[in-house]
Amino acid sequence: MKRSETTIVTKRLWLRQMDETDAESVVGLRSDENVYKYFLNPVKLTVEMHREWYRERYCKSDTRIDWIAVDDGTGEFIGVYGAKITDSDTVEISYITADLHKHSGYASEAVEAIMSWCEARWSLDTFIATVHKENTASIRFAEKLGFAATEESNEFIRLERRKKLIAFD
Repeated sequence: MKRSETTIVTKRLWLRQMDETDAESVVGLRSDENVYKYFLNPVKLTVEMHREWYRERYCKSDTRIDWIAVDDGTGEFIGVYGAKITDSDTVEISYITADLHKHSGYASEAVEAIMSWCEARWSLDTFIATVHKENTASIRFAEKLGFAATEESNEFIRLERRKKLIAFD
């Protein structure tokens, strides 16, 4: 399946759909042990692993979109943010922000825009984030966005947020 280009513009960010040329930026974030230790599959990612995943899984999926966020003014790489439909009315949100840009409000801006996009395009208004229970910064971030813990299993906490449908430009 050929994926269509999906972009979102916010006050400070330009979010464009990930493509194969983003492998080095994504791997730069995902190969940091302080990041990947919190993943469901905690392994160090390589460029080739990412490219294989991109070609074999991402490009064939019609239920997942990952965006590369860049500063709209400078073009500087900010992070990777995603949305994946998990069932008939739920979207799982994912987020990784470059260390240099943490605590700047970029992640909140990106995730809020993505949730609005999902509401408008997919007519879904239930969002979840699956977070490692030791990743306190990520848990605090999700709670700041209005997510609340709904269940815990093994090493992960499921946080959920329901939102009313709003118009998206």
